[in-house]
Amino acid sequence: MSYIGNSPGVASQRIVNSFTATQGQTLFTPSSGYSLGYLDIYLNGAKLVNGQDYTASNGTTFTLTQAAALNDVVESVAYIPRGLSDGYLKSEVDAFAVKLTGDQTIAGVKALNGGFYNGAQTIIASATTLSNTNLGGFIELVSNSFTLTLPNPALCNGGGLTIWNNGPACTLAAPSGNFYGPFGNSAATIPIPNQVTYNLRSDGYNWIIVNSQSVGANSASSAPPVYGARAWVNFNGTGTVAIRASGNVSSITDLGTGRYQVNFTTALPDANYAVNIVSAIDGTYGVSGQIKSAQVENTGTILTTSCVIGAAVTNTTASVDSAVMCASFFR
Repeated sequence: MSYIGNSPGVASQRIVNSFTATQGQTLFTPSSGYSLGYLDIYLNGAKLVNGQDYTASNGTTFTLTQAAALNDVVESVAYIPRGLSDGYLKSEVDAFAVKLTGDQTIAGVKALNGGFYNGAQTIIASATTLSNTNLGGFIELVSNSFTLTLPNPALCNGGGLTIWNNGPACTLAAPSGNFYGPFGNSAATIPIPNQVTYNLRSDGYNWIIVNSQSVGANSASSAPPVYGARAWVNFNGTGTVAIRASGNVSSITDLGTGRYQVNFTTALPDANYAVNIVSAIDGTYGVSGQIKSAQVENTGTILTTSCVIGAAVTNTTASVDSAVMCASFFR
């Protein structure tokens, strides 16, 4: 079957321009341009014949053979040709398509702990003020204790930030409004402890802490935060030393009567940690003559990979192996 005009099997998009002619006008310029051979012209609703009633040879303008009269309506219909060769086979699409099966890093979109965030990761080591260009980004605080000033929440249009403190405790400040979230009453500044992550979002007036996550510090409903132990262990220190239960403790080294080395699976952040030790001779607590004093031994150097602890009978101060030895480590 033949068609009047362009074949609908090839042309898949039409761009129409309409002109109201001036007296004697012959030259017209469609705003979209056109592909040669893919332009139809109508004069007062009647289709004109290319090469006879008009000329369209440069892709930009067309010229009527006979000049239009005043207020004649001239309409151009440009077609964008889409042949079958412009498409892709399913196998071709499958070859370059990204299949989201777990955490992915795709151009411009990054994955973090199974979720997505926009923008770039920024590492900050000193006091600074963030701008709106940081919105949607992941901010890591390192090295020092300082104040980080967030963008003005009134100018953030609901934007958000993810901030992780991978260094000493820092302070977050709002240039206007306050922070709301796990700290109860509103505040213009809030602490962000070491190894705590805040997900914040602006409501147009304040910064809202949507949620917080911690490594070594548990989320709390009020300041200050509640800190968890970096390591802990409950072991039998008599005979062959045996661990009953533990966290971040790989083994116990027997150093002799009443002396033990607690070895950490993952080293503590630094040597400025606190230790809590409880022990008993025969597995009971609070029995007169059976309670032992427990202490961290001064070996000359405090290590982050292990800690030497000891125990002695309180009424003799003599070192003695403990049936129940418990230690926890905080930083």
